[in-house]
Amino acid sequence: MNNVRTPFTALDEQSADNRRFLLRHIEVAARLPTIRRVRRRALEAWDLQDPGRLLDVGSGAGEVVRDLAALVGPAGEVIGVDNSQAAVDFARERADAAVVRYDQGDALALPYPDDHFDGVRCERVLQHVIDPDAAIAEMVRVLRPGGRVCLIDTDWESMLFDGTPQLSETYRKLAPALPAATSTGRTLRRRLVTAGLADVSAEPVTVAITDYAEAAALMSVVDRAVLQGPLLNLGETAEPWLAEVDRAVADGTLLAVLTIWVVTGTKPAP
Repeated sequence: MNNVRTPFTALDEQSADNRRFLLRHIEVAARLPTIRRVRRRALEAWDLQDPGRLLDVGSGAGEVVRDLAALVGPAGEVIGVDNSQAAVDFARERADAAVVRYDQGDALALPYPDDHFDGVRCERVLQHVIDPDAAIAEMVRVLRPGGRVCLIDTDWESMLFDGTPQLSETYRKLAPALPAATSTGRTLRRRLVTAGLADVSAEPVTVAITDYAEAAALMSVVDRAVLQGPLLNLGETAEPWLAEVDRAVADGTLLAVLTIWVVTGTKPAP
């Protein structure tokens, strides 16, 4: 089980302003060089062979679903499913291909028949799910034998900073006030093996970021709008940490390091 509850866990329970903020945050993150690199590597590892039906679990703003449309051709189908109706509506407004569909649904009870998809992916979502193993079991259920699953998630416990001697220390003092860091990414290989997948491979993609805007878009712990805004509302608690971040940005020494895991596997025949 995963005890972490983040603003993304129940997006529709957020205020309208917070929902818009979070959905725009997803869109911005999708354009980051770091995320584009992770997604390219994940697509290579997924190793799809002429897929007809694909599913993106936790599709958020829907940009991956739109990209996958090119893989299935005009006779195929790509579905994005998200537990947030606000996210589904947001994605539908941007849909630009007949083969694309967005559904509202729970990752723990996917609204699709057994053995239905040629490929299922899930990116940076399981860290927000209360029971990742149950969600993976559902992904495996709707995947056809021989189909491929691709899981991408972050190991937040791998996050490191450099820039001033005080930077890491002030972050450690701030961390107890934040939603608990999770190591979901590094657990994915074990979870797929336990779920009975074959040909399981796991690859750590390490990212090192020196640009503040990219760091803030990917790591909310350096984003003043998140820490001191209505989402977390830490106020003065975050000020010493943010002052260290500002200092590292000003002198050009900011370095943020994070590991994102790409894990794939094949559903064996019965």
